[in-house]
Amino acid sequence: MNRLAVALPILASLIQLSCGDPGPAAGEVVLNFESPSFDDWAIRFTVTASAPQTLEDITATCAGCQAFMRKLSDTELRVIIYGGPLPTSELARISVSDAKALSAYSVTLLEVAGGDLSIHSPATRGLSLSLSR
Repeated sequence: MNRLAVALPILASLIQLSCGDPGPAAGEVVLNFESPSFDDWAIRFTVTASAPQTLEDITATCAGCQAFMRKLSDTELRVIIYGGPLPTSELARISVSDAKALSAYSVTLLEVAGGDLSIHSPATRGLSLSLSR
């Protein structure tokens, strides 16, 4: 009887551990661009993460695009994506410390430029993040 009394709590602990949350999963989130124009060639924006989440890198995924990044800290990137015209769809993938914690990451669109270098209103454009498929 004594062995059973010791084995049951150990077995219950193992079952609980196997069913628990596996913790953070490093990965990528997708940066999407929305615009009413077909003449957006460059955007400047910031990406931020709420601690303890961190940002690692960004890679442009649209055809002919390039991403230029400055990592200000583990929780802030300043980015320019150039190459046009920019599609109204996925522009880039951002490497993050926990891809499951999407709400911990945010983007702020600062500037938009056209192919003729004219400045377009960022208020009529949008950036959003989604989970990588």
